[in-house]
Amino acid sequence: MSKQCLPKVAILLATHNDGMMLQEAVQSVCRGTYAVDMYVVDDCSKQPVQFRDANVRVLRLEKNVGLTRALNHGLAQIKPLGYDFIGRMDADDISHPERIAEQVAFLQRNEHISGVGCWANFVDAHSKRTVFRYMPPCGPEEIRRELSYNSCVLHPAWMMRSAVFKALDGYDAAFPVAQDYELLVRGSREGMAFANLPRVLIDYRISPLGISVKRRRQQLLARLRVQFRYFRPDTTAAWLGIAKTILLFGIPASLLRRFKARRSPALAEY
Repeated sequence: MSKQCLPKVAILLATHNDGMMLQEAVQSVCRGTYAVDMYVVDDCSKQPVQFRDANVRVLRLEKNVGLTRALNHGLAQIKPLGYDFIGRMDADDISHPERIAEQVAFLQRNEHISGVGCWANFVDAHSKRTVFRYMPPCGPEEIRRELSYNSCVLHPAWMMRSAVFKALDGYDAAFPVAQDYELLVRGSREGMAFANLPRVLIDYRISPLGISVKRRRQQLLARLRVQFRYFRPDTTAAWLGIAKTILLFGIPASLLRRFKARRSPALAEY
């Protein structure tokens, strides 16, 4: 297939004061095997974000609006431009070189799938040591069931058809966190199917300053809001999902990471 026939891909990233990690994240995408256009939403960082790469466009916000609204601002710029796929990336993660190419090829082969993620290594941001391997379910039906409990398509690893964001009108601004979970559940209720590639194609860096650690309680509360919004009292999974989220409030994040590390057979040496 010639370059002219390849699907057009935009990668959306939002950042706020992420420093050198942002440079590494953007480079990991731009140096991959598939050419993309990258849109970096600078959510009013103290030091304005700048890139010299012609394929990286910076969208500077003069007021800090938070992740959800920053992503929606980026989507508003991207959606009219005729991209076939819109992928996600976070400012502190590393995309493997073949990630975009493999996700695009998968979506081309599977026209019934609306979006695809992948497996990931969760890596300590300081030591760069892999803490555990994240291997969520891959099939659409498994994912649909798992969404009763939590998101199982890693947000920075998303590759979605542009039609998904257009049909769902982007992220729900009522969710400053867990906006990815809400969108996946909403899309699933609209009949959309999601999948994961059973390969590690991204390194997800764990940092004490990261949103998943610093705002864990807010994330759990937002997860509960999603579960209650789309609650189906006639399904056992809906009840179990709420019970599991409530239980997690009493379990330290460090204990959960150790448990996940022990369950990850590929990382037994750690």
